[in-house]
Amino acid sequence: MDCYGHGSHVAGIAAGFGVNADGSTYVESGADTYATLKDLTSSAYISKFRIGPGVAPKAKLYSLRVFGCQGSTDVTEEAIEWAMDPNNDGDLSDHLDVINMSLGSDFGSEYDTSAVAANNAAQAGVVVVASAGNAGDVYYITGSPASARYAISVASSVDSSAVFNGFNVTANTAPSPLMPVGTYPASEAVFGPRAMLFLETWLMPVQPMVVTPPTPPILPTPSLV
Repeated sequence: MDCYGHGSHVAGIAAGFGVNADGSTYVESGADTYATLKDLTSSAYISKFRIGPGVAPKAKLYSLRVFGCQGSTDVTEEAIEWAMDPNNDGDLSDHLDVINMSLGSDFGSEYDTSAVAANNAAQAGVVVVASAGNAGDVYYITGSPASARYAISVASSVDSSAVFNGFNVTANTAPSPLMPVGTYPASEAVFGPRAMLFLETWLMPVQPMVVTPPTPPILPTPSLV
């Protein structure tokens, strides 16, 4: 059903049972339960598992295939509607609790049909989660259905920095003596511990710097003949 294993991988993160160090499936036994795993040290946890359990290992999963082994899809909306009413009786009280979609089309719109379907599901009581996309650090690149107003749009980054396009300093004060009024090219935007160093370096309080326009040259007054 899952040609390249992506759906299986996501399902494992969400609700995998866990794989013991010997390759067998983890099964709760006595005091050894999912609830007590939090008491293990990091080294004990790593030694115990080849693959750790998912976030909610006791959750029940429903697998809805919307892709073939290649290409795109146009049945996302139908899958969302099925999750809202699995037995198709018009009663939405039996809807699934969560819809997770690791898919999307770039530059999504709230008016995209998949986003509309996601909003409808959320308003029916379903928690709708969708990937923001993998298209890079570009403005408005977030895909649909993650662009839905009531969806949880999820993005991630393993980098310590990102790139912004550039900026203009137009006020008559500057954040640093090294950054006077002017136009600056793209550079790194930092996160985490590096961000604190950045703030301390560039945003330290300084005396206001007033930019005074140059005095125009004094020209001789022409004389009349």
